[in-house]
Amino acid sequence: MGHFYFVRHGQTVWNVENKICGATDSPLTELGHEQARKTGQMLREKIDHGEIHIDEILTSPLSRAYDTAMEISHGIDVPVRIEPRLVEQNFGRWEGTARDGAEFARAKENFADGYGGGESMMKTAQRIYNLIDDIRKEPGKTYLLVAHNGISRVIESYFHGMSNEEFAAFGIKNAEVREYKFEDHIPDDRADDHLPEKGNGDPAPSDQLTYAQLKTRLESIRAVFDTVRIVNPVAMRQIIYHADGTTELAKDYCFALWKKHGRCANCISSRTLHTRKRSCKFEFADEKIYFMMANYLEVDGAPCVMEAILHLDDSILIDAEGKNKFVSRITRYNDRMFKDSLTEVSSRRYYDEQVSGLTVQAAAMIDIDYFKEINDNWLHRAGDCALRAVARAITGCVRKSDIVIRYGGDEFLIGFENIPRDVFVRKLEEIRSSVQSVTVPEFPQISLTLSIGGVYGSSMLMDAVDQADAVLYQAKQQRNCVVVEDKR
Repeated sequence: MGHFYFVRHGQTVWNVENKICGATDSPLTELGHEQARKTGQMLREKIDHGEIHIDEILTSPLSRAYDTAMEISHGIDVPVRIEPRLVEQNFGRWEGTARDGAEFARAKENFADGYGGGESMMKTAQRIYNLIDDIRKEPGKTYLLVAHNGISRVIESYFHGMSNEEFAAFGIKNAEVREYKFEDHIPDDRADDHLPEKGNGDPAPSDQLTYAQLKTRLESIRAVFDTVRIVNPVAMRQIIYHADGTTELAKDYCFALWKKHGRCANCISSRTLHTRKRSCKFEFADEKIYFMMANYLEVDGAPCVMEAILHLDDSILIDAEGKNKFVSRITRYNDRMFKDSLTEVSSRRYYDEQVSGLTVQAAAMIDIDYFKEINDNWLHRAGDCALRAVARAITGCVRKSDIVIRYGGDEFLIGFENIPRDVFVRKLEEIRSSVQSVTVPEFPQISLTLSIGGVYGSSMLMDAVDQADAVLYQAKQQRNCVVVEDKR
């Protein structure tokens, strides 16, 4: 039924001064920043060990929460989005007064009081309850909420019955993490109205296992398949389960099984994690053919994918000629699925289905300057030749591990993994310079230049694309130039 995590912001200046900040913003202290970083490190370890999974961070717009969220985001490589409903309650006349004052403690028990121009507890609870109801409708997505002490007590009251006195006294520590599971408690007045509907992408009960149940299932499946393993597709590593129930990630990447040096072009485990539907494919290694099936699982609440692999030996294949035809057909199928037929770089479908959720160190959006004029002056065949020439120039400048995608029309997208900032900037300049010197043999009168917008900083590719697109707009105001910004 889903769950989410909640973190209170780090220590603030007014926390130290024992003042009620409420809707009044108060910056984090240096200790507050350090508390947030440590929380990010703790969550990173749990993510790396496959214990938890977080898709997105939702944060209050107030700086003390936003800065906490950004520190955590840098640690766990998860995007941040401002959720206005998470803003702290406005305590009106109590703002800036002593936090531990007796009068304020009693005032918190008056749920309809707006505190002279502030917000009542009832109105605060209404917006937070509505937010939680919205989160319940997305059982396939796990959020981390970063907000305030006043918001924490409302969330606690959603899941657990509380007296007025208990509600007023409730609080959590700075940068403390709490998990809330919808199956733990559903408020009676919402139990029937807001149960999420079962869709094709929802995990079935049979896909939600304890570690003990997983061991039993693995034993039965290993009687049929040659290799069965549990993987974390985000970390691209196998999950190792120990007898005491703890887990760790394998040292080698999961694609090492296929003797590859980078992620699989058609990673069905990533697709399965995203869609929660079974996926199948054929894989090739050392001239051998393997059939692989990926199934979505939740083991003790942690999302993962089970890969079952079968070696198709000569007793299964008809003959050598049939084998060659089979391999050729599968290769062509993968090319049709994920390659752009005109430029022979990866297609937009490859981005949408395979790598949009991949964590990259940097990304760049590229646009061919005055491309419409090329089509208008020399017709679309000239435009096609220009696109092919640009694609060849780009791929000639990047590494095999970099991802080059024809994003749409005359736009290209590049995702870079493990690249220093100065190298990233030089690489984009190299691409710009290379295309400027390109000649289109069929149309030698055409001169090509690029506008390039780059974003540096670890994030999911889909999030980097949004900012890179905005940076590209800046570059297009000048043309034939590179503009780079750090990830916000």
